[in-house]
Formats: sequence, C-alpha cells, structure tokens
Amino acid sequence: MLTGWSTPTPSRRQFSGGQEEGDFRAGLEPLLLAVTYQGAVDGMLGYLDAHPDTDATSFAATVADVLLDGLARPRRLRRAFSEAR
Repeated sequence: MLTGWSTPTPSRRQFSGGQEEGDFRAGLEPLLLAVTYQGAVDGMLGYLDAHPDTDATSFAATVADVLLDGLARPRRLRRAFSEAR
C-alpha cells in the first residue's frame, strides 16, 4: 500500500467504491489510481491551456477513454510485456 501520499479524498473514495461495485478492477491500489487520474487531468489541462485551439471536449473524451478502458486489450498487453522480456 502507498503511504505518505496526499490526494483529494473523493477521488480515492470513488476508485475504491468503483472496485467494490465491480466497475473497476480489484487488486489495484485506489490511491495509485487517484494519483494517476489526477496526473492525467492536470496534464490535459496544462496542454489545453498552452494550446487553446485544441478541441477540449474531444481531448477530454480521449483521456477518459484511455483511463477507463486502457490502451490495449488485456490479452494483447500481457503478450507485449512477455515479448519485451
């Protein structure tokens, strides 16, 4: 378990609640998920601030899609990691 990290409590609670409901994968540390989520949101906002001509709605939808559904199917991801060894 991660200790010593400070993150907005609602995010951590939302991830742990999502795990309890079966919406998010079990076995992942809710604090790590909250920190990752916040980092993605902060990065997105920084990019949008520096590039005001970017379609913010499409950008946010892509960030949400990647965070919630991932980059690759789990089977492909496992294969990619095993081939890299």
